Amino acid sequence: HRPPLQEALLASCNYAGSFLLMQFLGFTLATKQPSVTAAALAGAVKKGGGDRKELVTITARLVRSQLAAATGNVGAVIPAAIAVDYWYQKSAGTHMLSPEYGQKVMGSLHPTESGTIPYAMLTGVILWASSIVGSWLENWAVYRRLPEAIAEHRIRRIVGQRVTNWASRVFARNIAGVGGTTSLGLMLGLTYSLGQFSGIPVDVRHVTLSTGSLTYAVLGMGTQVMSTPAFKGACIGIGIILMMNLGVSFTLAVIVALRAREVPFWQAMRLPLDLLIGFFKSPLRFFLPVEGASAQPHAHHHK
Repeated sequence: HRPPLQEALLASCNYAGSFLLMQFLGFTLATKQPSVTAAALAGAVKKGGGDRKELVTITARLVRSQLAAATGNVGAVIPAAIAVDYWYQKSAGTHMLSPEYGQKVMGSLHPTESGTIPYAMLTGVILWASSIVGSWLENWAVYRRLPEAIAEHRIRRIVGQRVTNWASRVFARNIAGVGGTTSLGLMLGLTYSLGQFSGIPVDVRHVTLSTGSLTYAVLGMGTQVMSTPAFKGACIGIGIILMMNLGVSFTLAVIVALRAREVPFWQAMRLPLDLLIGFFKSPLRFFLPVEGASAQPHAHHHK
């Protein structure tokens, strides 16, 4: 064991490195929505009138994409954890987690017998904060004209204008993601240690990371544990973690976007009602791509 600060920094680097690798490989981390989504939703609220349908369409696409990302993350992390545990067992002669520690992990995911719900809500705040960091860094880079500076750097005389233009495009396309994922990794890694240091009982619960932990716990305790109430409670906890991660981060993003666009309070209050009506009119489109691909909402969503 290392000193607590070193443990926290190593965990942060581990998270940040993994998230950056996911980004550069083109993968998506569940519950981490693009910063433009909330702004598009706030714009639809402000316009009102005929854009109510567009507002529900944007939200349905968000929910759908997040569920797809969560399903993909869970579908990838479970076999990956099994493979890592198998390799570790072959090399070290034991599972990644002992049965005792596996029981502790499983208990820590129970929705009512642990701090899973508030921890998942705190993780939602961290996800939102990381998107703010990413957006701020992108705005700062654009304001300082860094992409133009890279394209026109004197090194272009050696490597050529085409290479510097390519580097400029790569920088502009990834700067927000790099800033957001790096800050997310740092905050996830440091939260628990800061709680221990300050005496405040805080921790993080992210749906993807918690699924991996539960997989290691099951492997360490034996698959027979999957029939126990503790395992079923942990699975319910992971479902709640997903809802809290997504719900809290998106709610905060929408509040900020509404304030930035100076949407009147009474208009903002119509948003939950509009979404509820839209959901009951066509609940299936929140889970499957069944709505017509109209050009205008499609263009607005990707603007």
